[in-house]
Parts: sequence; C-alpha cells; structure tokens
Amino acid sequence: MEKERPCMVKNRKATFHKWEHKAWVVEPSIMAGGHTGGQMELDVAIIEYEDGVVTECYPHEVRFTDKLTNPGTSEQKGVVK
Repeated sequence: MEKERPCMVKNRKATFHKWEHKAWVVEPSIMAGGHTGGQMELDVAIIEYEDGVVTECYPHEVRFTDKLTNPGTSEQKGVVK
C-alpha cells in the first residue's frame, strides 16, 4: 500500500494518495488507411486538495514536498519548504 504524501498540484497544496493505471480499447477506424485499433493506456495520480476535492492529474503535474530517505520506499525524511 502506498503512503499518502504531501504535494503541490497546479500551485495548490494537495495530498497524493496513489498512482492509477488506466487503459481503454480504441476501435479500428472505418476509413481506408485509418487507425487499426488497439489499446491506449496512461498513468495518473489520485490526489486530494485541501478543500476535500479528490481528482486525478498527470504525473508531470505532481511536485512532492517531502523527501524520501530511500527512494522506492515510503520512508520519509522531512518536508521540503
């Protein structure tokens, strides 16, 4: 289970809850030479703003404000100011 972490998203304080992987099917195009179909996928962050609104955002929009002592774990060192 991932640990909640403080972060900034679009210049607003938020709490990161987890990474979510999304995928969906794209049907083939009916046009000659069109897309052959397949699957689209992306990863998003589930975050909660201070006012309680829970939403998702792209990974590049998240800036964590704590520091992990051991990257790859949830061991925290402190909060970045």
